[in-house]
Amino acid sequence: MVPLIIVIAISAIKDIFEDMKRHRSDTKENNREIKRADSVLNRLTRDKWQNLKVGQIVRVSENKYFPADLILIKSSNPNGIVYVETKQLDGETNLKHKESVKELQEVLEDIEKVSTLKGKVVCDTPNDFLYKFDGNLHCQGQQFALNHNQILLRGSSLKNTDWAYGIVVYTGHDTKIMMNSASFRGK
Repeated sequence: MVPLIIVIAISAIKDIFEDMKRHRSDTKENNREIKRADSVLNRLTRDKWQNLKVGQIVRVSENKYFPADLILIKSSNPNGIVYVETKQLDGETNLKHKESVKELQEVLEDIEKVSTLKGKVVCDTPNDFLYKFDGNLHCQGQQFALNHNQILLRGSSLKNTDWAYGIVVYTGHDTKIMMNSASFRGK
């Protein structure tokens, strides 16, 4: 019995230290800052990742990580394309390109237009398929079809593009990276 108790005690202590390490890491990530479009002030305001809600619009700068799963609506590139590194999601180091909703890329010329954008997104319920997304964006009196080419996933980062605006579509445990994590699947 004594060897069994020792093994269980060591295992429990190891689990406690791993949980503490994970908690510190989660706290650090949740307290990262992001620029969020504020519709009242018609400007960008700083906020923490943990405060983001579905439907808010955020601006991500080059070499920064996406704080949630986002629908790309505008980029610094005139053609609306952004380049994304997904190595934390799929291990691939090559850059993937994503495209904004072209009609919005043209009409959202400044932060005032971005921060006052009103509409509705109808899309898939949260799922773990990294390269599948279907939905529609209803705004500006029009309907725009959405697919995986417009989705920017949490855990990936913006590359070779100065900035990008996106609508938060999934946060927290609903993001595709969280749904694909081993610890989440076990719950």
